[in-house]
Amino acid sequence: GKDGAYQKITHYGDDYMHDDEYAWAACELFLATADEKYHQEVIAGLHPSEPDNRKWGWWRLYDAYGCAIRSYGFGARSGRVKKEQLQPLLLDQCESEIQSAGEDQLRRANESAYGTSFPRETKQARTAGWYFSGDAAFDLAVAYQLDYPEMKDPRPKLLEALISNLNYEEGCNP
Repeated sequence: GKDGAYQKITHYGDDYMHDDEYAWAACELFLATADEKYHQEVIAGLHPSEPDNRKWGWWRLYDAYGCAIRSYGFGARSGRVKKEQLQPLLLDQCESEIQSAGEDQLRRANESAYGTSFPRETKQARTAGWYFSGDAAFDLAVAYQLDYPEMKDPRPKLLEALISNLNYEEGCNP
């Protein structure tokens, strides 16, 4: 069982104890084997829209929960499982969280004179530490892969923000 199995070894990756890694492992095992017992673990442990599964309540797709959300959201697209094997509500939630993460990074890039997606939430707290523009670029690239049938296609703007984040990372910054 989970109780007593977790051990903190490093100073990072401890935000959710074992829960996020467990959800991600279950997701990957399900996608690799299509075994329903792993799928049930994913359904029970992965809640993409819960603020408690985001760093500080606002940072989407953070750490292993983010990996699990992306894996599940792209499980059928990658050919690892058939779309019919996925739980429709969870798939919708994963895709929505991926789209929302892309929209967050797009908004942040648009709010920056340098085109980097430095979070407003961090600016407001005046506690900036480690920041890598490439992380935002990754979220933008992932969101770019989804379809947006119910709204005007934001992909050209996502691509612009992705490039501006990469430019910042590569030296187009103060």
